[in-house]
Amino acid sequence: MLDIHCHVAYGCDDGAESLEAALTMIELAAKCGTKGIAVTPHSNIPGSYENFFRDGISDKISTLRRLT
Repeated sequence: MLDIHCHVAYGCDDGAESLEAALTMIELAAKCGTKGIAVTPHSNIPGSYENFFRDGISDKISTLRRLT
């Protein structure tokens, strides 16, 4: 299975609050048979999630790739 909507970019939106939480989410997904995850944080929503890709989201995704 591929998860095409996952909020593991920690500290960006209503998903994982920390790196540790994100890694736990990824580990649980793998144990349940998930073979790949598309990281899809909420962003650029005025008044809600005004985090932009250039504001560190890509660094967080790189960290998750490196650690998993």
